[in-house]
Amino acid sequence: MRSYLHVITLVAVLPLALLTSWLIGRQVSVAREQLSMGLQQGASSMALMIDRELSASVEALQALAESSQLQKGDIRGFERRLRAFVSIRPAWSQVSLVEAQHGEVLSSVPGNRDTANEPLPPDFPIPRSAAEVEPYFSGLVRGPRPGQWHTRITMPVWRANQLRYYLHVDIDEKYWQNLIVGASPQRQGFVTLYDRSKTVIARTIKPNVHIGQPLPSHPARDSKPSGFHKIEVEGEDDSYVAWQEIAHSGWGVRMGVSAAALDHNKLIAFVSIAGTGIVSLFAGLLLSRMVATRIIKPLSILSQGKAASLRDEDTTVFEISMLRNAMLAAEQQRDLATQRLQAKAAEFETLFLMSPIGLSITLDPQANEVLRNPAKMALFNSPTQGPQRYEIVVNGRVLPPSEHPLKRAARGERIHNLDLEVRHHDGRVLKLIAYALPLLDLRGKPRGAIAIFVDVTERVQSQNKLLLAQARLEDNQHFITLAQKAGDVGFWDHRIEENRLTLTSGLSLLFGMGQAEKEITWEEWLAKIKHPDEATLTSLLREAWQDHQEQVNFQLQVQQGDMPERWLACRGVCVYNAQGAPIRMIGAVVDVTAQHQIEHERSRLIEQEQIARLEAEQANRAKDEFLAILGHELRNPLGAISAGIEVLNRISPEGDQPARMRQIISRQTRHLARLMDDLLDVARVIAGKIQLSVHPVSVRATVQRVVNTFKITGLTQAVEIDVDDVWVQADSVRLEQIINNLITNAGKYSPPDLVIQVIAKAHGPVVRLQVINHGPLIPPTLLPHIFDLFVQGERTIERRQGGLGIGLTLVKSLVDLHHGKVEVSTSDDRNIFTVELPAAQPDERAASEAPGLATHRRRVVIVEDNDDAREAVQLMLEVGGHEVIAHTDGDMGLHAILEKQPDLALVDIGLPGRSGYEVARAAREAGFVGWLIALSGYGQQQDVQRALDNGFDFHMVKPLDQQLLDDYLARPARELRLSLNELPAG
Repeated sequence: MRSYLHVITLVAVLPLALLTSWLIGRQVSVAREQLSMGLQQGASSMALMIDRELSASVEALQALAESSQLQKGDIRGFERRLRAFVSIRPAWSQVSLVEAQHGEVLSSVPGNRDTANEPLPPDFPIPRSAAEVEPYFSGLVRGPRPGQWHTRITMPVWRANQLRYYLHVDIDEKYWQNLIVGASPQRQGFVTLYDRSKTVIARTIKPNVHIGQPLPSHPARDSKPSGFHKIEVEGEDDSYVAWQEIAHSGWGVRMGVSAAALDHNKLIAFVSIAGTGIVSLFAGLLLSRMVATRIIKPLSILSQGKAASLRDEDTTVFEISMLRNAMLAAEQQRDLATQRLQAKAAEFETLFLMSPIGLSITLDPQANEVLRNPAKMALFNSPTQGPQRYEIVVNGRVLPPSEHPLKRAARGERIHNLDLEVRHHDGRVLKLIAYALPLLDLRGKPRGAIAIFVDVTERVQSQNKLLLAQARLEDNQHFITLAQKAGDVGFWDHRIEENRLTLTSGLSLLFGMGQAEKEITWEEWLAKIKHPDEATLTSLLREAWQDHQEQVNFQLQVQQGDMPERWLACRGVCVYNAQGAPIRMIGAVVDVTAQHQIEHERSRLIEQEQIARLEAEQANRAKDEFLAILGHELRNPLGAISAGIEVLNRISPEGDQPARMRQIISRQTRHLARLMDDLLDVARVIAGKIQLSVHPVSVRATVQRVVNTFKITGLTQAVEIDVDDVWVQADSVRLEQIINNLITNAGKYSPPDLVIQVIAKAHGPVVRLQVINHGPLIPPTLLPHIFDLFVQGERTIERRQGGLGIGLTLVKSLVDLHHGKVEVSTSDDRNIFTVELPAAQPDERAASEAPGLATHRRRVVIVEDNDDAREAVQLMLEVGGHEVIAHTDGDMGLHAILEKQPDLALVDIGLPGRSGYEVARAAREAGFVGWLIALSGYGQQQDVQRALDNGFDFHMVKPLDQQLLDDYLARPARELRLSLNELPAG
């Protein structure tokens, strides 16, 4: 107790002493801060005063430097002005003018020429332009006599764009000494003025000792323009000093006071604090000892448990009296608690013995001695007398005795909701839930344990039965769901009065609403139906309900989002109340989409079959008509040719009639060849086997060649040509074929006395070619089909127009291959056929090398086994002036080709002996370089390619086109290969 009182005394005294020390230290610190602020403000004021004095001198020097006398070079006038300035500037001891180059001196003090002409200091900045002129403030400079010092301000004078003079002002150190002494507010302190080299210029105390001496170096002062610090001066007391540098000049001012007085006051304050604290501490300890004696004695009596023997007069401390009364009351409560605890123990024993829950208690950390209630013994023993063996099983594993719940709790574990299975040897199996907690001593160590065992055997059995029933229900529901999904079946329950509709998972799936069971309103269900609409379906159901029908059948069409369209067959059973109003409708839905699609596909196939049958009948009629027309078109030229041959056989070869007959035979032969070419071209177009040799082609030259051909063949109408010099990107032969078929078609349907117009103009990126004929207009019903195969206008009975109805079809196909466009229109009494083809730039080489009809004699070998065909071609070429050698078989033909080396050889493919392919290969292997043309009655693409692969340069289909062959034979030989490659395939 005494120690506690001493501690309390220390706790009370020491903070007060520390606080007092802090306050005094704070006061000393504030005094130092105030001293620092005062010294810094004094130093700043003194520096400002010195700066103003220097600035006044600099302004006066600038006025002298800018005076008109000095600028004009009037030195005498400037001297008078100089002496006037000196008279009004008491600070100036001397003013001198020094010439920058020669050093001639003008001084305000006669006889001081040497002093005025002092050399410039090493760090003097010599200006290089008027803009760099600035005053220079020197440090302390020693005078000519001992103990004489002065400072100098130098102003460079710039005149006529060059440095001419230096103006010097000397200020004696006594002036600075008087200035700082007169302005110093400190009676006990000192003021020092120093230059940029930290040399003392003036000092208020002991100036004779310090002037001209350097200041001691100090890192803080050397690195900052102003500040406050404590310094040690040799031979003097320590001082607190504040300094302030003067702008522009590099000078500085120091103001300080002696540190001895301030440090003495500080020491007295700290000694007072320490003495007061020690005296207070000893006084407190003495008082605490006196008080402790009066407290310890009654507390000792109470500690011995003799509270009743302690009287009120034995202690004068009120708190000890309260403690005595409290201890007396505690003794009474302890006796009462003991009685209650004994009663509770009796109650707990009764509860322990009568509880239906099994309880085990052990106060042994090893759980060797265990107290069990009867319920616990009944759970772990047989009903008969005597212990029975049993096993405790957890998750199928038999627990060893060390892992029993009570044993584990005695080791400090906590057991919660542990499921146990107790298997007795008599066959009984009990389901228990175990709880076990450790009993801890004051140190928190286990000193025993308690375990509780609850019998849940009946509850577990009930739960197992419930789970089994639930599993069977879920299996049944799963089977129903699988049946709905597998059979595309769903069910609904419509509660009409509640306007609610319950859909099974199968029906939700059919409606694209997921696989879960849904409950929606009737309107929401109707909104998902695509067909029939809401009004139709509602009307159907109302009619059924009004007639009290028991069943309603209808079909729905649904489609939600990305799901495919479904057709559903619905059948609903209606339930009515006693008043006959419908209250419920339960129905089933079956997906009949597949059946509906089959029926739809069946209808579509029937429709296609009917269309195909009609098209087949139309094609059959078109075939019969085409065969009839073909027969008619072949009979006419064959009849004319036969009649002409017969006439030639009967008449004399002299006169006009034989020539006329030959013209008829030639014209009809060309007509037959054109019919065969058109048929073959249509077949190739349909098979997609036409190949184009596209290059720039002149439209004007092509139209002119076609018209010239018609003049030979005898077109009855005149052709009027209005064609610009335009070029298209096309196959020249196919372009001639397009123009030829259009003009031929126009000639068939135009009266002989009317003109056929051919117009070609450029229209932007295309060339528009128009063929216009006057006469009967094309019927409007025929216009959409005019380019179809075998389509023709109405013919008269004599079929004067002729043709097979394939010319315009060929035109349309060839234009499409050229990526062009062909159209037909009617206007007034005109039929207008318009062709648009891609425009091209003129090909100068092709234009300059346009084929002419120059007759060049060629040597030609013909190898043909058909006598009539061979003799006809031979006569045709001989009439054209060519040398012709003809043979009937391949061996003789090959011998003639190699021996005669002709310019051109026409070789039939099917020859006796060597075939035409073998002749071509042998000729090429022997070195023949002339041109080989294959003759054949077959004009398919594979026939042409096979001829080219075997060495032929070209392939021609019988009968030969005489005009085309003459045109190419008339070209120069060096162009023959290119020309033949441009010939049309077949």
